[in-house]
Parts: sequence; structure tokens; C-alpha cells
Amino acid sequence: MLSKRLSTMLLSGAAVAGLSSAAVNANALIDVRAVVGSNPAVTSAKVVNAALAAPGSTITFNVFAVITPSPDNGNPGDEGFLLGSGSFLSTDVAGGALRGNMTASRPSTFNGSGSSNGLPQDLDGDGDLDVGSNTPATSANFFAARATSAPSPVFGQEVQIGTLTMTVGQLLASAATGGHTDVNFRLRNNTASAASWFENGSTITPPGGTVVEGSPVVISAVPEPMTLGLAGLAGMSLLGRRRK
Repeated sequence: MLSKRLSTMLLSGAAVAGLSSAAVNANALIDVRAVVGSNPAVTSAKVVNAALAAPGSTITFNVFAVITPSPDNGNPGDEGFLLGSGSFLSTDVAGGALRGNMTASRPSTFNGSGSSNGLPQDLDGDGDLDVGSNTPATSANFFAARATSAPSPVFGQEVQIGTLTMTVGQLLASAATGGHTDVNFRLRNNTASAASWFENGSTITPPGGTVVEGSPVVISAVPEPMTLGLAGLAGMSLLGRRRK
């Protein structure tokens, strides 16, 4: 049963990765981004260098809802976000890069009825804590950000709905051989109970609108700039020897 669940989750992750290029056409996108400057390991909003993440350190991620009207009436002031519900997972790829326990929180603007920070638990069987649930039929244990001002949304075409914190526990040797750990949001289900937003001044819910997960934050052993520079010099030196 567990292997079947893991297979389903991995296929879901692959599908999300395939959606990243098409996501700009979605009405709503829920996107996880590493906070640049919060930790030396954070290279960019979507890249973290596991080699620079010491055990015990924390990596912070912001979670955004991005509204893309389709078609757009040209008024950016009548978009906003009402509800987003799902899980946060750190998924090992090719052996993974690190183990880290995650917790989530919501801003005060998303503390409406039914909101929840989600339950930290191991959702994918890899030994560290994710956030949320593997049972989409019920809302229990999922992260849920509902606008405190509901039925009015938090207005904006890009709205922060949460913060995710990972406490690094263990660095994995597989990071040096191409393994990486992907951190991403997984929508509870594609129904009105999992997401709703304002678009062109009207409330939109699936299936009347499309909501997808953004591309994952990739944690891997990214070479440091100095290492890349030395590698480049070494390559030039070898090239010079060959020419002689």
C-alpha cells in the first residue's frame, strides 16, 4: 500500500514538473520560493546549495498565490486570493540532498475560519517531516490559508499566503553525485474546497478555473562560484597543453 502511495506521489511530482512551463496560463498558481539571504545556502528563490546548509540551520520559504486572469479585463485591482489548501513536501530525487523537518505558518490576513498551519508528519516515508496529509477526501491536517476578510479576498495578483521553515537535520552523500531534494506545494484536490480566488472581480473555484503548483525549489550540491572558476582555469590550462 505504501509503495503504491509513493508511486502515486512520484508520478504527481513528475506531472507538476511538466506543468511548470504551462503554469503561466493557469488562473491561479501556488508557488514556494526560498527567501534569499535567510541562509548562506539559498542561491536564488528556486535554488538551494545543500553543501552550504549546516545541520541545525533553517531555510525559510515564502508561499505565494499568483493570480493570472484569463482573459484579463485590464484592471489589476480586482484580483485576489480567498483559499488555498494542500501539503508541503520535500521529495528526494536520485538519492536526495538532505533531510529536514518542515513547519508552516500563515500571515494574519489568512486566519479565516477553517485555516490551519497543517500537521508536520512524514508524508512520503523518507524519514523527515513534511506538512499536511495524504488523505484529500477530508480537510483534516492540511495546510489551509483562508482570507480573514472572506468572503472578500486579500486583493492583489500576487499574495503571500504562508511561510515554510525547514530545519536541516542531515546532509546526504548523494547530493555530490547528482541527488537533489525538491520542496514544493501539493494541492489538496482540484475542487472548490481546496482553492478559490477573485478574478476580474468574480469568485473563481475549480473546475471553473485552473489552479496548479509552481515549480519546486531544488536543493542540490551546487558548485560555489570559486569552485567553478578554478574548474574553468583548469580546463583552460589543459586546453593550452594540448595545443602545445
